[in-house]
Amino acid sequence: MSADTRAAVDAGPAMWVRAVDGLVECGVYAFAAWTVFYELALVTQWSLWWPARVWIVLTLGLVGWRAFSRRTRERQVLPREPLDEVVPQDDGSGVHWSPAVLFLAVAAVLVVLTVLRDTLGVFPLVVAGLVVLLAACVQIHHRVRRSGLHPPSGRVSQAEHVVAASVSVGLAVLASALSGSSGDDVYYVNRATWVAERGTPTLNDTVFSAGVLPTTYGSSLPLASIEAWQGAMAHVLGLAAPTFVFLWTVPLLAAASGWASWRLVRSWAPRRAWLVFLVATSFTLFSAGSVVGRYHIGAIWEGKVPAVTVVIPLAWCYLTALTTRPRREHLLVLAALGVCFVGLTSSAALMAPVLGAAGLLAAWLLRSRACAVGVGCFLLGPVAAGVASVLGPGVGGVNPTALPPSQVFGYLFGLVTSMVALGVVGTVLGPRLVQGPAAALATCAALSGLASLVPGVYDAVNTATGAGPVAWRMVLVIPVAVLVGMLVTARLPSSTVSARWRSLADWGAALAACAVVAVVVAQSTPLWSSDTGTRLAFNEWKLDEAALEDVRAVLPLTTPPGVWLLPPSQMAVLAMTTTERAGVVPRAVYLANLKAPDVAISDRYVLYRLVTGHDVAPVTIRLALDRLSVTLACVAASDSRAGRLLAEAVGSPLEPYGRMRCHVG
Repeated sequence: MSADTRAAVDAGPAMWVRAVDGLVECGVYAFAAWTVFYELALVTQWSLWWPARVWIVLTLGLVGWRAFSRRTRERQVLPREPLDEVVPQDDGSGVHWSPAVLFLAVAAVLVVLTVLRDTLGVFPLVVAGLVVLLAACVQIHHRVRRSGLHPPSGRVSQAEHVVAASVSVGLAVLASALSGSSGDDVYYVNRATWVAERGTPTLNDTVFSAGVLPTTYGSSLPLASIEAWQGAMAHVLGLAAPTFVFLWTVPLLAAASGWASWRLVRSWAPRRAWLVFLVATSFTLFSAGSVVGRYHIGAIWEGKVPAVTVVIPLAWCYLTALTTRPRREHLLVLAALGVCFVGLTSSAALMAPVLGAAGLLAAWLLRSRACAVGVGCFLLGPVAAGVASVLGPGVGGVNPTALPPSQVFGYLFGLVTSMVALGVVGTVLGPRLVQGPAAALATCAALSGLASLVPGVYDAVNTATGAGPVAWRMVLVIPVAVLVGMLVTARLPSSTVSARWRSLADWGAALAACAVVAVVVAQSTPLWSSDTGTRLAFNEWKLDEAALEDVRAVLPLTTPPGVWLLPPSQMAVLAMTTTERAGVVPRAVYLANLKAPDVAISDRYVLYRLVTGHDVAPVTIRLALDRLSVTLACVAASDSRAGRLLAEAVGSPLEPYGRMRCHVG
């Protein structure tokens, strides 16, 4: 390395930026520690209330030590990689990408295949993308063998950090203002409420019963610890679990999500970081029609979302750091991130190997032992979780089936052709615009994710793991938004004009980015669109307010032990509000995996048909009410037919409670 280049690499960001980076790392370590203890508590059935208090004290101590202590020695650095000794001075070109004409030709082919995907299917598009990415891997391999790859020498300015911090705070505010929840909150918030009310985590179902029936959702073992953390924190702070989930967790994780994306952008595009970050954020906020937007601030309280928006970007960031200036601390953070991955989602054991395969391929291309070791550290937690899940009791019900690749493609890129084309071209060609060793990681990330779209992959994964309808999450290791940002903000190829008029090239990239963002805004769906079931409103709980009022109207009732029948929205809210009472069908899709006698499941379907407006014989209703021990039966006041059928079944008039009419007892 030359002296100038080494100085550029060694020069760090401002003190406040390092403080924020350190705060995020403290959060990673703290949540990893919580996850480890939670797994122990799951086995030993310890209460989580008192450990939550200890955890708060230890976390504050860790943050204080990180913020105020002065290191008495320099951080220990791993031995230099061989390529660090042979790389020449960076000439600013990074990975030499194909001439502009070829680049545009490939982009045109991808766009045409995108437009014709309804006719030709998505397979030709996937194959074309894989061919381009494999060619990029070959090119990277040849460059490393010939002269090596060197990180770009550009630095991120103070103003750019301020922009990123402001955007991250803005994401926290916007996430708090978005009102609306998903169907899966019946599970996530319910488990937080269980721990808040009872303290001890359980392996069993808490949606249809009070921890009596086997679990019906996700992994056979509830290894994700975030719901238990939310519930324990709510208890310690004297809050209702949904209050902590929606009022406290949302802004915290939304801001962390924004900063994690910024960390990745700083690693992959230091010369135009702020522009890439703004485009990536804009693309995400207007991608409500794809998983890029759905797995973001609109559902950030669900563990699977920060697993994608926080853990995966940070993992790519630290793996990139290991290819340039490896430090032992990077290995420790990656190990902690792997544990956090397990604590956030039951899909960690499914997604982490895809990320790991990409990381190992990049390590081989770069001849980076440190990167390979980092991948191993990251995989420790997810692999252990996978082994535990395989040895677990399993989930009952119907056999899971994998989604077809065409449907997964639609999940990832959406249905609007302009957005699909932008996402596909960004995913395939965006890595070509990343410079230095990061190019290998970006290319391999896109390659591993797209490879899962090859026909037969999801079926094979489902056969081996039983992942079924969640096997598609393997594609989420691709940082699509960041790669789109790389594409949109690309400079012109190295030429006399762009070299002499650097500022003009920068302005051109900025104007192009603005134009693309304008097109995105005009043709896409924002996260706050009413079409997504979301609206802008600062509510304490992101639930159906009318249904919440109805549930609060019946909660004071004293009824014998048993289950409650309410309209669908009210049963979902009931599951998130309390675990003292269980609904007959809090969420219909979970019934398929319920381990119960066939007659009990049939009775639940009968009563669900009643409250959803179907015609059911009163005698059938009466038998179902008795066999399930329903002690409160309510229908919507606006559904006169359901009210008449229920009144005839119970043999007495119904009483009004909120927007419902009910029979008590």
